[in-house]
Amino acid sequence: MACCYSNLFNRLSGRVGRVIYYQVGDHLYARAAPGKVKDCRSELQLYYRERMRKTATFYGVIRQTWLARIWQMLGVVERRSGYTLFLKANMRAFNGEGLLYDLVHFSAGNLF
Repeated sequence: MACCYSNLFNRLSGRVGRVIYYQVGDHLYARAAPGKVKDCRSELQLYYRERMRKTATFYGVIRQTWLARIWQMLGVVERRSGYTLFLKANMRAFNGEGLLYDLVHFSAGNLF
């Protein structure tokens, strides 16, 4: 991975040949594209994919409420997206059978 410092490439994003350019915060990075990708279909991998899908769907439900604004404000503080922080905090709340309500986080940090 390389950090790019250039006025010419400051808004570049995407794939050019075998190089992928992407931006995180104020920095532009470049990395090599992966060669051959194998789709792993093990039982554990499928379990984690399903968990990710359910968590992302749950965020889609709260995205229209004031809870999404809380995660967005937290994301500004931590320099990450609110969506990413929500997924990180709530991924464990979903198992194969459903939602574990005692593990759901609607915000992070102190509320006082």
